[in-house]
Amino acid sequence: MTLTGYVYSDNYAMVDAGEIIFSLNNQIIARANVKNNKANTTHDMASYDAANYTLKAIYNGSKLFNTSINSTVVTKAPYYHTIYMNITNKSLSVKRGSSTSINATLTCYSRNITEDINATISLNATWGTVVYTQDVTFHNGVLNTRLSIPKDFELFKFEGHEITRYTLTINTLQSKNFKETSQSATLNIGEYTKLYQKTLWGYKNANITFNSTLQDANGKQVPANSTAHIDIYTLKDNKYKLMTSFNASIINGKLEYTYNLPANMTDNTYTVNITVHSNNDIAGCYKTVKHDPKQSQKLHNSIQYSIIHRQ
Repeated sequence: MTLTGYVYSDNYAMVDAGEIIFSLNNQIIARANVKNNKANTTHDMASYDAANYTLKAIYNGSKLFNTSINSTVVTKAPYYHTIYMNITNKSLSVKRGSSTSINATLTCYSRNITEDINATISLNATWGTVVYTQDVTFHNGVLNTRLSIPKDFELFKFEGHEITRYTLTINTLQSKNFKETSQSATLNIGEYTKLYQKTLWGYKNANITFNSTLQDANGKQVPANSTAHIDIYTLKDNKYKLMTSFNASIINGKLEYTYNLPANMTDNTYTVNITVHSNNDIAGCYKTVKHDPKQSQKLHNSIQYSIIHRQ
């Protein structure tokens, strides 16, 4: 802020002595010598909140001139500084009924962050559907909190399938001095898993054997128990027709099940959809394994299956 004060005598004499003392809300902020009836100085208001302030100018007089005083109102318009957020861990996992650490920092290159800034953590499913929120606060630009997922947290479902992988977004609210900002990470509800299964095949009027393994991100078997729902489809007139459905148990990370093929399953190729249900410990998974048409031709009187794991 530029401060300029003028001092005039009633006999029009040049004022070249004394100083003007400037104050805001009765707090002295600057002094400037008077020369040619004028005193100039500046004052940095970057750290001031947006508000109205009383600016007072006092001329302290000299041997020739008396003291004088004047005041006015200075308005600092709101100015919101840009801030940037960084989430420390952008890939998180949490089990239902437990919590996980959320750590994030805010950075501003034009002003120190010394105030509390409120924010909201939200979990977004397919197409931005918000399924869960938690209010938090950044203290001096730092967030160290825990995100708690209720034990009865209901997984979002899309086309009948559970969604266990969510977009976690932290949104700050506009504060006294800072603009809104946000950043996102991913959150798995339950331990991340994937289902390994080779292409299935079997002879007509015989059986097929499911031998699947529940694995973590590193391909290591996950010793968890769950239930797999299995649907078998055939393609008729470019449409999938459901032939049969059944459940199979996953015990200690293994799905081992033998299915006897009924007499009405006479096509050469079927599609098997395997849905692994999530629970409090693991997240559901999906994978697509395509069958090899050449292998189907070699099998002649056998049935070839393609495997699609859907979440």
